[in-house]
Amino acid sequence: MARQIASRIAQAGAAQFLDAADVHTGDDFDEEILAGLEACTELIALFTPWAIDSRYMWLEIGAAWGRQKSLVIVLHGITIDEF
Repeated sequence: MARQIASRIAQAGAAQFLDAADVHTGDDFDEEILAGLEACTELIALFTPWAIDSRYMWLEIGAAWGRQKSLVIVLHGITIDEF
């Protein structure tokens, strides 16, 4: 689902960053994520049943919020009550 969203963003002509595609073996994961957050104007967070417990998901949202980035939360496979 995240790759589909990233693909549509790219098709619309906007830059996108997806950790699974843009962070490579040997990269400093935290450093790459923070660099991506610095460069972005908006964070789209995809919440799924398996992602909702990810500490990185919540850290990324907090970091984006602290940098006053626009946030879009997409729920897929979970309800607002589960969120």
